[in-house]
Amino acid sequence: GRAPFIFLQTTDHGSLTNRFSQDMDLIDMALPLYASMFSAVIILCVLGKYLAVSVPALVVSLVILQKYYLRTSRQMRLLDIEAKAPLYSHFAESWLTLVMNLTVGAIALIIVSMATSLRSQYTGAAIGVALNLVLSLNDSLSNTLQCWVSLETCIGAVSRVQQFTQSTPYDTENDLDDSHLIGSSVYSDTKYTIKFEELAAGYDLSSPPVLKNICITVAPGEKIAICGASGSGKTSLIMSILRMNQIRSGTLRINGRDLAGFTHQQIHALMNVIPQDPLIISPGTVRFNIDPFNLASDKDIKSALQKVGLWNRINANGSDNDDGGEINPPNVLSTDLATASTNWSAGEKQLLALARPLAVPKPILILDEATSSMDGETESIMQQLVNNEFGEQTILAVLHRFKYIHLFDRVAVLKDGVLVECDKPETLLGQDSEFRRLYSALENS
Repeated sequence: GRAPFIFLQTTDHGSLTNRFSQDMDLIDMALPLYASMFSAVIILCVLGKYLAVSVPALVVSLVILQKYYLRTSRQMRLLDIEAKAPLYSHFAESWLTLVMNLTVGAIALIIVSMATSLRSQYTGAAIGVALNLVLSLNDSLSNTLQCWVSLETCIGAVSRVQQFTQSTPYDTENDLDDSHLIGSSVYSDTKYTIKFEELAAGYDLSSPPVLKNICITVAPGEKIAICGASGSGKTSLIMSILRMNQIRSGTLRINGRDLAGFTHQQIHALMNVIPQDPLIISPGTVRFNIDPFNLASDKDIKSALQKVGLWNRINANGSDNDDGGEINPPNVLSTDLATASTNWSAGEKQLLALARPLAVPKPILILDEATSSMDGETESIMQQLVNNEFGEQTILAVLHRFKYIHLFDRVAVLKDGVLVECDKPETLLGQDSEFRRLYSALENS
């Protein structure tokens, strides 16, 4: 299952990154390697049976050594993670190597003493093998001790990942088999009403709500501009519709149905969203960037790209018919978007994002400051397309510029999370309104 969006908002990103990078690397890469070192020591003892007598003494020595080494190595590990300093390496190469050399030297002395005093019981070949194994015993013991400590670190990573999976909340609605609705145009022929009924919402239950007593009804096919100063709650209002924050009180209804009764997949099937920062999926084909769920035909995608003025740039080799027919091979929609065109400007990326709802229309279109990074010419193209091509859809648009405010049916003005006014733009501009003050401040800036 997937965690709810609120979990991603309230969980530290560094903690998430650490679990899925460093801890997973320790489990997948380091843990098997360190565990294999113990197998190597066992094999060494099996092949050199004459060393078996010294194994108990070695184990006792390693336990005592590990007791002191582990305490310091933990601190070294923390320093290595936080500061990336080579202190641990220096520590291992000096103090630990010295102790291992002394230990192996003592073992070599024991073997030589046994060989000279018990010559009749051991052959020259056995003694030669024993001395040869002693040469590698130093590294084996040193690696075993380090792997012992590292193995504990890896097991700690396993424990942290297990705790993370157990403590992460589970979104039970993901058990529902409605994945076929993701990106679906099954609702495209129906007009939808959005109604806020004394809605209060926030990002988590421990902080004050960012939206307070919002009451507004958006009729089917109506275009609403959402305005307000920075931090007034404009984007939070959009996130409430997408169920990306927590509703404290009140109700948000779509066609009379409580939003809480919709799954995320059903919400995605109802709405197209163009965010402030457009997403380009790379690597990814032109088709996948426009229609990731493969709902539109090649002709629809081509038409959408032509409307936003990007088709000629993507189809630089001119491999299609210009008469509006089917696209001939090689199909430019199957080429990687980065290959089809490079150095996309912010405005062009936003136009590419606009091509998505043009190719796969849905009854509700949400624009979250979609024109903020555009120049005047590109903004004009986008606003005219929204006005002409989405006449039947219900539109909610967060605006920061008011040049095309006349294209909207009403303006909803937020201030400190409260809806202070909502009326036709010309009506608000003709009054001593909050919107008029915002408009004048923008004109004078």
